[in-house]
Amino acid sequence: MKRICTVQDLCGVGKSSLGCAMPVLNSFGHEVCSLPTAVFSNHTAFDSVTSVELTTFIKKTVEIWEDQHIFFDCIYTGYIKNQDQLEIIGDFIDRQKKHGAFVVVDPCMADQGKLYSGFADTFPLAMKELCKKANIILPNSTEADLLGNDLENLGPSIIKKGLSPSCDRTGISFFDAETRKTKTYFHKKHGENFFGTGDLFAAYFTGSVMAGNDIWNSACKAAEFVEKCISKTLENPEHRWYGTDFESVL
Repeated sequence: MKRICTVQDLCGVGKSSLGCAMPVLNSFGHEVCSLPTAVFSNHTAFDSVTSVELTTFIKKTVEIWEDQHIFFDCIYTGYIKNQDQLEIIGDFIDRQKKHGAFVVVDPCMADQGKLYSGFADTFPLAMKELCKKANIILPNSTEADLLGNDLENLGPSIIKKGLSPSCDRTGISFFDAETRKTKTYFHKKHGENFFGTGDLFAAYFTGSVMAGNDIWNSACKAAEFVEKCISKTLENPEHRWYGTDFESVL
């Protein structure tokens, strides 16, 4: 059993972030600890939302953990609310890496060609500094573009999500930082989009890798898992647009 700390937000309604990361990681038999960055009433795709950012809580929590000599086998980050949090979490990662922590960064900040609402134009540059601390980063195409043309020289290996070579295919690419080689994997693309699928991919991938599985195999299995979750959801004519029925696939 590995101890994994996942750092991301929590939505009251909407199957994303901690709401899907924790059960998926648990399904691999890991001990899962959470460090929430913000609490949302519901997913931000709804017409209205209220939220509370937890920067002060994060700072105090990591101090207490370190006083208690709590260390993790893996730090896996998702949505981070602001640049102050990026700095705190970056320092936390540095200290945890001294004790052997494996680091996965999902730079959740943008999609469909633009930054998420509330992020300053300087946020991608700050996120780039966090990515340098990772073993693996998991950007989508928009996030990869925002991180810059020198992405393959940052240090970590890179798995790009949501690549679409055609209208009916989607998939991933894997750049191995050690071999400098790239692989791709594509599968069926469904006509309907669901929120939280990137979070599902990141959680499944991290859970698989920390269970001792190969990085490339874990990435392909994670993509297959997301596709199965979407297929299962579409079987229900009354399915909800704000998340997949991943629970029945686990």
